[in-house]
Amino acid sequence: MADKLNRDSRNFRVTSTGIPPSQGRRNKNSGTDWGDEAAGALKLAGRAVGKIFSYIINILLTLLLIGVMTGAVVGGAFAIYVKNYINPDLEAFEYMANDQSKTTRIYYMDYTDRTNRIGRAVELEDERIYGSENRTWISYKDMPKNLINAFVSIEDHRFWDHHGVDWLRTIKATFNYFFGSGHDFGASTITQQLIKNVTQEDEVTIQRKVTEILRALELEKIKDKTEILELYLNTIYLSQHAYGVEAAAYTYFGKSAKDLTLIECAALAAIPKYPTKFDPVQNPEHNLDRRNTVLYCMEMYGCITQAELDATYDKQLVLNFQNATRARTVTTSGTRIFSWYEEAVLSDTIALLMKARGVNARSASTMIYNAGLSIYTVMDPDVQNILEKYYVNDDNFQKAASVIQPQSSMVVIDPYTGDVLGIVGARGVKKANRIQSFATDTKRPPGSSIKPLTVYSPALETGLITYASVFDDVPINFGLEKMGADGKIEYSRPDGWPSNYPAGYGGLTTVLNGITFSQNTISLQILTRLGVETAFDFGNNRYHLDLVESKEISGGRYVTDKDLAPLGLGQLSYGVTVKNMAAAFATFANGGIYNEPRTVIKIADSEGNTIVDNDPAGTVVLSEQNASIMTKLLQNVVENGTAKRLTLKSSVNCAGKTGTTQEDNDRWFCGFTPYYAGSVWFGYEMPKSLNEYKTNPSLKIWDDIMTELHQKVFNSGEHIKSFELADGVVARTVCMDSGKLITNTCYADPRGNRAMIGYFTNATAPTQSCTTHVMVRYDKVHGGIACPDCPESDCAYVGLLNVTSRDFPFQITVRDAQYTWREVPEGTRYSMSSQTPFYQTILDGRYSGISAADAQYNRICPAHYDPDRKEETTEEVTEEVTEPPVEEDPGGEIPPETVAMPESPPETPPPDVEVPRPEEPVDPTPADPGDGAYWPEN
Repeated sequence: MADKLNRDSRNFRVTSTGIPPSQGRRNKNSGTDWGDEAAGALKLAGRAVGKIFSYIINILLTLLLIGVMTGAVVGGAFAIYVKNYINPDLEAFEYMANDQSKTTRIYYMDYTDRTNRIGRAVELEDERIYGSENRTWISYKDMPKNLINAFVSIEDHRFWDHHGVDWLRTIKATFNYFFGSGHDFGASTITQQLIKNVTQEDEVTIQRKVTEILRALELEKIKDKTEILELYLNTIYLSQHAYGVEAAAYTYFGKSAKDLTLIECAALAAIPKYPTKFDPVQNPEHNLDRRNTVLYCMEMYGCITQAELDATYDKQLVLNFQNATRARTVTTSGTRIFSWYEEAVLSDTIALLMKARGVNARSASTMIYNAGLSIYTVMDPDVQNILEKYYVNDDNFQKAASVIQPQSSMVVIDPYTGDVLGIVGARGVKKANRIQSFATDTKRPPGSSIKPLTVYSPALETGLITYASVFDDVPINFGLEKMGADGKIEYSRPDGWPSNYPAGYGGLTTVLNGITFSQNTISLQILTRLGVETAFDFGNNRYHLDLVESKEISGGRYVTDKDLAPLGLGQLSYGVTVKNMAAAFATFANGGIYNEPRTVIKIADSEGNTIVDNDPAGTVVLSEQNASIMTKLLQNVVENGTAKRLTLKSSVNCAGKTGTTQEDNDRWFCGFTPYYAGSVWFGYEMPKSLNEYKTNPSLKIWDDIMTELHQKVFNSGEHIKSFELADGVVARTVCMDSGKLITNTCYADPRGNRAMIGYFTNATAPTQSCTTHVMVRYDKVHGGIACPDCPESDCAYVGLLNVTSRDFPFQITVRDAQYTWREVPEGTRYSMSSQTPFYQTILDGRYSGISAADAQYNRICPAHYDPDRKEETTEEVTEEVTEPPVEEDPGGEIPPETVAMPESPPETPPPDVEVPRPEEPVDPTPADPGDGAYWPEN
């Protein structure tokens, strides 16, 4: 055992030294066992490879497990995403089939109590809409084969093979999107395009694309290929306001799509990718290039022969272009003419279906014709008949000298519900469908009729003004200054800005008279203090006038209505609709609650299920008190101001506002009674001056129609409603030169009674007495401010206006300027001119205005004033106000300057001075400019 031990079980030999042979000294006579060596090497290599494969398998299994887990997570997340954010609903397609057997019926609600919606539905049998009337729809069987093949070849050549989604194109488009291969192609199939066209969802988002794919897969399960193609070709937009191939065929070629030639079919199929770029009228060269591509694809996919390609490729296209109006007339020929009200109902129904069903306008229109809907309107047939009868009679309109006569429109609304009772969109007999309505489609600048909406009511509601707040009707500025050739400053607006109509400035003016006579200076001063942000918010967001906040136009220029002239003078970028103005003015009659104007109150499907309920609650714009005060202000416009020619006011309370635009291109009247609200616009279709009309035609139209509408009320024997003051509104007698409580000094004004009745909330009723009027000793014999040498027997005490804020670079005319007074320093030499106020010398080269008179009332006494007299003092006297002092009136009027009292003024006028004290305030409105003269209605 010591010499040698064989361990065959381990194939291991040990020598006598205890060292394996391979590690001992080699015996030069012994040979190497290469078989054993190779076997050992292979075993070692096998072990290494095994370990490597083991690692690889473990890695792959781990990655697979991670992939499975990630896929599960992603799949679960995607499922949750689809459930929560993706709506594959195809409800919009439920009514899209062209079923000419179905009829849509229109009803009006015969209410016994409109406010509480008590009444019954009455069908307007003459206004049924039949599926066969849809002249712009063409069925698949009537479409030319070349038209179908043209669109399929260029838009989706695998259309007949896929199931809604072309996955190969989708993968290519996705790769192109992320890696930018430069190839210009899209992945949307015709089915996907149809979904996008119908649902008006075209934003570039993953959510929209996933929704579109799911809807496309679902749509192909419920509709066959021919139905999808029919829908697609009848809804696709083909430029020039043409939706669908039938409308486009009439637009471009003046014929039906069924009669199109091969080249005409290719021309239409060339348009959809970029409608404006490939429009054959606007860009014929681009249409030619794309048209050639369409024809080439048709030949490549076997739809046409080589001979047909050669005959049409690169050939001229012959157009017979019809403008949009004529095309609509052609495509609707043979059908009855819708009334103006029915046109509005169809437009509103389309808008409601678009919102309720998430479809575009074209698809909603198709639903009206094809779905057999029941549309319930709020029309009053009596109102509509009166409107239409009046507007078809040209004798009701003053004839213009020009061949083309002005247009007009009117909308009448129930002020308490927002129900549109009647609409007329133009003069004369309506001769076509889908034509422009000046009542609901056209926007025109409203002029001064916007002031109650964007100036007076917002300022009243925010507490900036009261009914009797006083502002100074004088120019705000005189434009831009520049140095003249003579070294004197010249002004771009020497007549002053803004100007009034009629021209001239009145001086201290109440809010009442500012709105009554539409004084531009007053509205702009109020607007400046109110701020355009607040004014725009009221006009756009509360009265829903659809104003322009900011819009880019040609040349990189922008237009906006958020500025002084648009909001204060009605010089809007585009304008407003008659319907929206009527609804806005109805807010005042409805206690400050705005109701969106509606023609449709409900839409039901063919099974009677309600799909649209359009009777929302109103929104509060003004407090009931301020709405009542606004009504009082607008009543005065009718009673004494620019709308005083209105005759209906003698039978029922009326309120409203006239409007004339800057260039006299538009005349408006927007008004209301306790029964109706309505707006009228009058002007040329293409804006043109109306200066030959010396009175406001809109006012006459409103008066005539509203008088007839109210006959039913007058003949009923019922008590005639009137505008009632809201609870919390109080009346106060105030001074019309300060808006504050009247004093003895106010009654001593040489112009006569300056008292007026004002209407206020309890919070804004004035408590402070007038300090604008001051008592001044006056030489009534010689006419002028009394000086020390004037005999007492010649003198009286009068109340003049302490106005010190006027500061003009040159002399201007202000109606009340000659009744103003200022304290002058002792020792001042007074102006001796009869055409300037006595205090002119203290103005240091500036001016405070004069009145149009032979001699100014506030000149110095010409008979007794001696400028060289040593003691050059006068005895202007002011009366101390006997009422207790209070804090400044919060009404928001321009605060009068503080009166500087003489050292010892008498507390009351001398006993021989008569101070008039009328029993009742008089009409605060300025006198008519002349007996029978025209007072402009702006």
